Amino acid sequence: MFLHKHNSETYADMVNLFQSEQRVAAVQPTGTGKSYLIMQLIVDNADKRFAVCSPSTYIFELMKSLAEENGISLENTDFLTYTKLAQTE
Repeated sequence: MFLHKHNSETYADMVNLFQSEQRVAAVQPTGTGKSYLIMQLIVDNADKRFAVCSPSTYIFELMKSLAEENGISLENTDFLTYTKLAQTE
């Protein structure tokens, strides 16, 4: 996938954080490409499982379309709304 410069820097920071942490969050304004960051992590770590959390399912549909357009498998990815996440124990 193609990441813009600002996201390439953020992506490198996220990869570095994953060296010492099990969970990493990308907190950025709307429209800055967080979905692309997540998709790149999924591509680069196909052997790992991912949980993608969002307040609504809207972003999940966008990500699924992005994955389909780019031939990315989401078999290792769970999509959870914040409500569903709060119900999960």
